[in-house]
Amino acid sequence: AMLSMLCGGVFERFPRLRSAYMEAGCGWLPSWLHRIDEQLELAGAAEFPGLTRSAAQMFADNCWISCECDDPHVADVVRHLGDRKIVFESDFPHPDSKYPHTLERFQTLSPEELTPDTKARILWDNPMDLYRFPDDRLPAHCRTPLPATQEV
Repeated sequence: AMLSMLCGGVFERFPRLRSAYMEAGCGWLPSWLHRIDEQLELAGAAEFPGLTRSAAQMFADNCWISCECDDPHVADVVRHLGDRKIVFESDFPHPDSKYPHTLERFQTLSPEELTPDTKARILWDNPMDLYRFPDDRLPAHCRTPLPATQEV
C-alpha cells in the first residue's frame, strides 16, 4: 500500500493526506525508502510523471510508522529518518503482545540511543500530530513518559 501511494502520486495529488503504517515494525523503512528513491531517480519522470518529491520526503511529509515496545531497530530509524514520524503500538490483544508491560519495556529500550525526549515524541507527541488532536486533549500527566520502574 505504501509503495502504491508513494509512487502513484497520491501524496502529490492530496498533499494534506496522512497515512500510517502499523503492525509491520519499523526497521525496514530507511533501507526501503532509499531503494525506492534509487528507482525513482533511475526511472525518472517518464515512468513516474508528476512526482516532485523523493519517497523519503513524501514519507516525512505525509506518513507515520509504528514500533512495538521491544523493536530493536527503533534507534536505527531515528538515526536515519528522525523521531517525528514513529508512533508507539502496544500490539494488544495479539498473543505476542507484551501487555500489560508495554510502556515499561519501551521506556527501557535502547537507553543509550533513544533519549527521553525521543521516547516522549513516539509515545505522545507523534500520535497527537498524526491524529490531529489539539494539545489540550491530552492530560498533562500523560505528556511525560512513565519512569521505567513505575508499575503500568
